[in-house]
Amino acid sequence: MDVLRRNFIVANYNSLGAVDNDDGSSYYHSMSNFFVYGGGGMKNDFEGHDNYWSDNVIAFPSGYLLHNGYGGTIGTPGHGYTAGHADKFWGNVAIIAKGGSYAKPVCSGPGATVMNTTILYSPDPSSCTTDCGQGFDVGASIRNYTNTMAADIIAEARARLFAWQA
Repeated sequence: MDVLRRNFIVANYNSLGAVDNDDGSSYYHSMSNFFVYGGGGMKNDFEGHDNYWSDNVIAFPSGYLLHNGYGGTIGTPGHGYTAGHADKFWGNVAIIAKGGSYAKPVCSGPGATVMNTTILYSPDPSSCTTDCGQGFDVGASIRNYTNTMAADIIAEARARLFAWQA
């Protein structure tokens, strides 16, 4: 598995995702990164599979934190990928500027996305869910976002980018 670790990535100019794992991109583990802006977090579709995201900070994406689907020949939209080849998204922290759906995972089937323990900050926590409904992101903690959190966001980034110095 290839690892993308301890990067500070600013995505702008209408980017689709912080890391775009599609068109067959597989076996990547994005961990301990700090992603700012961009269209979203993990994007994986069109036959991409077995991609993992853990312990990242995704700050102010304009879209979903996680977007899976359009499985092509490996799976079909909404039905999951081949058993044993699911994408996994766990232990990430996200700061979003709106409420509503924050993730578009593959909801069912033998290769359904594994999603858990997201810490999500939103100005409207009561409206936050995934496209698969409440409870799909097992152990998620959805908290109220305030504009005074800049120091907390920077601390989260430092914890991931400079963990080796601690």
